[in-house]
Amino acid sequence: MWYENTWRRHLCDMHIEEWSPEFLSQFNPDEYVANLKCANVQNAMIYFQSHVGLCYYPTKSGKMHNAFVGKEDMIKRVTELCHEAGISVTGYYSLIYNNYEHDRHPEWRIVGKDGKSEREKCVANRLDFAAAGVNRYGYCCPNNKEYREFVKEQIREMAEYFDFEGFFFDMLFWPQMCYCDSCKARWEKEVGGNMPGLLDTEDPNWQIHIEKRREWMGEFSMWATNELKKAAPHASVEHNFASGISHVNHRCVDERVNDACDYAGGDLYDDMYRHSFACKFYRNISKNQPFEYMFSRCEPNLGMHTTLKPKDAMLSAMFMTAAHHGASLIIDAIDPVGTLDERVYHQIGEVFERQVPYEPYLSEGEMIEDIGLYYSLKSKLVEYNPLSNHDGALFAAETLIRNNLCFGVTNSSVDISRYDTLIVPCPGEEDSCDKERLVEFVAKGGKLYFSGTNNSDLLKTFFGAECTGYTDERIVYIAPNEKYPQGFGRFNQKYPLQFEGQAPKVHGMNPDDVIATVTLPYTKQDVVEFASIHSNPPGLPTDIPAVAVKQYGKGKVLWSAFPIECRRTAEYKRAFYLLLKHVLEPRQTIVTDASHDVEVIGFKKENAIQINVVLLNEDEKARKVEDIYVSVKCDRGPKQVILLPGKQNIPFQYENGMVSFTVSDLDIFAMYEIITK
Repeated sequence: MWYENTWRRHLCDMHIEEWSPEFLSQFNPDEYVANLKCANVQNAMIYFQSHVGLCYYPTKSGKMHNAFVGKEDMIKRVTELCHEAGISVTGYYSLIYNNYEHDRHPEWRIVGKDGKSEREKCVANRLDFAAAGVNRYGYCCPNNKEYREFVKEQIREMAEYFDFEGFFFDMLFWPQMCYCDSCKARWEKEVGGNMPGLLDTEDPNWQIHIEKRREWMGEFSMWATNELKKAAPHASVEHNFASGISHVNHRCVDERVNDACDYAGGDLYDDMYRHSFACKFYRNISKNQPFEYMFSRCEPNLGMHTTLKPKDAMLSAMFMTAAHHGASLIIDAIDPVGTLDERVYHQIGEVFERQVPYEPYLSEGEMIEDIGLYYSLKSKLVEYNPLSNHDGALFAAETLIRNNLCFGVTNSSVDISRYDTLIVPCPGEEDSCDKERLVEFVAKGGKLYFSGTNNSDLLKTFFGAECTGYTDERIVYIAPNEKYPQGFGRFNQKYPLQFEGQAPKVHGMNPDDVIATVTLPYTKQDVVEFASIHSNPPGLPTDIPAVAVKQYGKGKVLWSAFPIECRRTAEYKRAFYLLLKHVLEPRQTIVTDASHDVEVIGFKKENAIQINVVLLNEDEKARKVEDIYVSVKCDRGPKQVILLPGKQNIPFQYENGMVSFTVSDLDIFAMYEIITK
């Protein structure tokens, strides 16, 4: 397929209204494609339609943008010019977000319990869309059969009119819970009764409602894929899976949206640690490689239309994706009049030019993942429980990167047998579907860390314990005993680790398994008496388990009542790392002294090990990096170490099955290859 060796990709947002004759009046296909060529892109995602709902081709089912009336083939000409330049084309289509059809089809709208849509309420209240944020958007319900027939017809039209290699469906999630007649009818047929609210926890069906939303969105995604494949069997399909990384639980997406994709990807706007996390997530769930990571050329996101991400920051973002053998897609946004800033495309071209020599080395190998970081697409009820798997996984990823531990992101759809250690932050009851796999993993010799008490099955299975309630105190302490003194750093019984939150009261645990207990402050927070006016120092030791470790089968389990991995401050990151290091002792295939803002990523090939080193830079000017020591487990023994792409020989040492060398003069990114015997 076209995407297999296509690493440099581009998208230009064209969500443009038509109320002014100026809008898109200066659009020029030749200038548009000239900018793409300047940017050195291999694939262009071209808008066939937008969130506004207006089409950029002569449609019979919808409405074409006024700017193209009389010059209907403008966007078709863009696709033709792309193909003439050797640039493959991916068509863009916005699902669910469609203002024009929302406005002319009230029965298609996503509505709240009051029967009104957000856009409708905005208009009724005479609010300015520009000041109303989300109310700029009109949502159409994927459960409405008439809306689906409309989408089906638009897909047929686009497939007949345009020549494209791939297709991208945007916005595959629930912007809000919908209570339209179509949703109510489907709920009545499949479940019965009234649909609960997002967090109507008193209603026994509230979690069923959330699961149904996931099911319906997955079904809609597969439906759209199938319709596109019928109309254009040759084309690949990608659904925007950015919501897979989102913490917002009402979006209700899970692996079923990804199941409808030929490869995984999405547009994300976060720091470099989360960029790395997303690359690992997309790589492991993608049906085919490379996965796609989309980021904005604007700084920090497309809301800042005239800003430009510094070149060095753009290089780091691109090379972070390349270090994981992924494809970078850089997003721009067209000016309302239809022009592009040529200066932007010169910079993108310079950035992509740096990647070109490395591209022959991005298609092979199995990523080195000693640790599996479990990321659930279900345990995202952050409104219900702010200490969620989402936050725990992202913050744990940062801790692992900063401490040079190689890991991959896994979940219920990814094989876990290859890992030495699994980290499962805050698993919820909905993750009990994976209980048997996790238990088998440990029984066969794996090492597992999990936190919290939301998954009662795991707590009961591994420790024979259960949570019977929570302390009234909302500030508590983790007080280690003497069993693993190095595992808690400087914290001890007298000076335990503070945690903001109620402590779960866990009963039934063998005291011999407990390595830390809960200490309470002298007083509760809502009483007049206090010990210290500014804080709530520890004063009342208890026997409530806080951290425990146990051999299970051939493996080992470490549990913390408090998800310390969910905190981003240095003390918590340090405590979490020390517990992993001294209690679970995870395997380390790559050992390095790289600083916290440098990540070393490895790939095992048939007769080589590739080592990618990338600086997590977000500054205007990347810092000068000191020499980095890297040592890699290499059972077959090395013949040589070379610096790619020039294949310069690098001095190395080989001792005790480890090949060691020095990374010098790192300029954002470097790629090495250990050639084995």
